[in-house]
Amino acid sequence: MHSKTRDLPGGDAAEEDLRLPRPPGMIRRFWARHPRLADVLLVLLTLVLGLPTYLLLNAETPSGPLSATIGWTLALVTSIALLWRRRYPLAVFIIAFSPVIVFDPLFSSAITGIAPAIALYSIAVYRSNRAAMWGLVTAVSATVLVSVTWMFTSPFELSDAVSLIVGISVLLLIAALIGVNVGSRKRYVEALIDRSRQLAKERDQQAQLASAAERTRIAREMHDIVSHSLAVVVTLAEGAHASSDLEQTRRANRAIADTARDALGQMRVMLGVLRSEESTDGAGAPREPLVDLKPEDVIATARSAGVPASLTVTGVPSGDDVQRLAVLRLVQEGLTNAMRYSRNASFVRVETDYSGDRIRVRVENDAAGSQAGSRGSGVGLQGLAERIAALGGTFNAGPGPANTWLITADFPKERPSE
Repeated sequence: MHSKTRDLPGGDAAEEDLRLPRPPGMIRRFWARHPRLADVLLVLLTLVLGLPTYLLLNAETPSGPLSATIGWTLALVTSIALLWRRRYPLAVFIIAFSPVIVFDPLFSSAITGIAPAIALYSIAVYRSNRAAMWGLVTAVSATVLVSVTWMFTSPFELSDAVSLIVGISVLLLIAALIGVNVGSRKRYVEALIDRSRQLAKERDQQAQLASAAERTRIAREMHDIVSHSLAVVVTLAEGAHASSDLEQTRRANRAIADTARDALGQMRVMLGVLRSEESTDGAGAPREPLVDLKPEDVIATARSAGVPASLTVTGVPSGDDVQRLAVLRLVQEGLTNAMRYSRNASFVRVETDYSGDRIRVRVENDAAGSQAGSRGSGVGLQGLAERIAALGGTFNAGPGPANTWLITADFPKERPSE
């Protein structure tokens, strides 16, 4: 069974998603929810335990009105100061223990009662263990010094001094040990809660980053598939419309149907991967959709649309699924840009090089002027740059030598470690 974090000291109802366990003990939870009531009861308890002792001493050795007023005032001040023990534990301890140093030690210790012990306990819980130990040593040392001083300056018996030193030392030591135990546990629980809060924030941030990365990947794949296929379809349709040859028009329509069918197949593969429960690789990263197309198929489709495309392959094609898909998208994007923006191109050269330890792709056409004057949104090139960067490679697109438009990319055959 779980409870909201407001059941815990320092809890916040806005962080209920942490689902922290319910603190044990109904009484402990009650005091945690009502700290001010607990402090008021401690004040009353201190007065109840301290005043009878003061009255008994006053009955044995009657004091004057001034002494009685001082006694009552000290009892009230040292007790009421406990109301601020959580916020100002050191100041409260100084107030609670000062009468023992300033006035008659036996008389003052009877008045203050257990207030110094509660204050020292509060130092250990709400400040630190080190501060509590220093407070204990300081208080015991001051008690010894004051007792010795009173022995030489007043009729203060050695037995009274020993009794006072032992009594105060034992009382404060017990309070300090309990406070150190409770304070250590409290700080440990707070550290666990803080760590849980950080983990919850990191979990949400990682989910947001993963969602953004997935949206980017889907947008990139949609652009690569739709943009290339539509560019080919438009080019074929325009060619069919301009041609009076019935057989050529039929071939163009058949090519349009084949291109659209390939695009639909790629879309189904991508959407199937997105719906699959096993759509991530071993490292938890989104897995790229697998397609059956090859650069040769893309070149053949472009040629059927009238694009003067050529393909040169050096070495034996290699690489894993992600790398092969990257090569395919590079070739598609280069041909798509040539068909959309380089209508006057007399050649589109595609070169793939698998020799050595890197894979290199180069797509070039000779109509940089027309392409530079009618650029698209740049989404495709940006997606390619992100794809190649993820493979640990480099990507460049822009005007090349002799008024050409050039797309180049190279990346290592060995995938970078995650």
